[in-house]
Amino acid sequence: MSIEIIVALGLLVFVYALMTVNLVHRTVVAMLGAGLGAIALIILGKAPTFEGLVDHISFETLGLLMGMMIIVGIMGESGIFRRMSYHLFRLCRGSPALIFILLILATALMSAFLDNVTTLLIVAPITIDIARLIKISPTRFLIAEVLSSNIGGAATLIGDPPNIMVGSVFSLGFLEFIYNLAPIILIILGVNLLLWYIPERKNLRRIKSCPIPSRYRKPVNRRIFIRSSVVLMLVIAMFFLEDLLGVSSAAIALAGATILLLLTGIDIYDALSNVEWPTLLFFAGLFIFVGTLEELGLITAIGKEIINISGGSLSLLIVLILWVSAFASAFIDNIPYTATMIPVVGYLSTTMGYPLEPLAWALVLGACLGGNGTLVGASANVVMAGIAEREGVKVDFLGFMKIGLPTMVVSMLLSTAYLLLRFT
Repeated sequence: MSIEIIVALGLLVFVYALMTVNLVHRTVVAMLGAGLGAIALIILGKAPTFEGLVDHISFETLGLLMGMMIIVGIMGESGIFRRMSYHLFRLCRGSPALIFILLILATALMSAFLDNVTTLLIVAPITIDIARLIKISPTRFLIAEVLSSNIGGAATLIGDPPNIMVGSVFSLGFLEFIYNLAPIILIILGVNLLLWYIPERKNLRRIKSCPIPSRYRKPVNRRIFIRSSVVLMLVIAMFFLEDLLGVSSAAIALAGATILLLLTGIDIYDALSNVEWPTLLFFAGLFIFVGTLEELGLITAIGKEIINISGGSLSLLIVLILWVSAFASAFIDNIPYTATMIPVVGYLSTTMGYPLEPLAWALVLGACLGGNGTLVGASANVVMAGIAEREGVKVDFLGFMKIGLPTMVVSMLLSTAYLLLRFT
């Protein structure tokens, strides 16, 4: 093992250990990791330029997050989320268990056709409102929702960035994703829903009496709601057509935010107050940190080791790609990992003669579902924690991991059985 790989592993362990103990805010830890990664490159004679470090930042991701935060934040100014909380409470007749199940299923379904971050930006405020209404902690609600969001997003071509990357490179279409992945995703969601519900069933008993505060009955500002809804629907429609139009999702989201600001006339300072700036800084720091690990050769080494260990067995290769992708994606952003593994899968298929589809589906399931392992495993996780923190709800690294890691392991076990039974 080279000195570069040893240093990269040491940095990875140190940074995530610091996040786990929760002594320093995760944004500060991510920025510290970026700085230490840059210092390591300098010491090892690979001194990066400022431009080189900045190139690791996915401004596509940051732009998409910022645009959608502004749009959903302006929509929230209409009072619609609080009103939706009121109607959902009445529909479920005050049953926390039914509310819990409906929110999770709705989140998974929305995430299959929207990006996970947009789904959480819409669902999380409603969840916090309802939890406060029925006087229970929203933390486990929020964690279960974001886990279901990552599970639901794995079912379709457009549900998660790794899906889009794999689908576009290997020419796997929308219907192929649904045909091959939707069955196992439904099973994974159903099993995990039971595992999330059983420990919480005592806390989700029907509430005998729960007076609804008057603020939940306030009328919605129809002008803001209608205009923001129209813009949001247009933005979502454009997401479906972005490849055809040749326009990035970040450009679409930011354009939608700009148009909505013009249509509603909301003060720019009020609109920008809805942006989770610590979350955006966290992602910037994390992208640079993971980029330095990539330059140190860690991600490439993972890909090569998978090929070496498999020994020519298709079954073992599927299992290795699935599980390594899951654990790597739990700690390393799944976008650069997927980008590194796509050429590996292509090489195994075109040069070594292995069938493409089982390897591609193993990569997709591992990269998407592995994001449930830790708080930083997926963009939606971090966004959810940022929204919760802003509302005074604490979601820490270890607390998330206690629920997320078992969810990831159960998902991987089910995915392993499915892939082996179906393709080998």
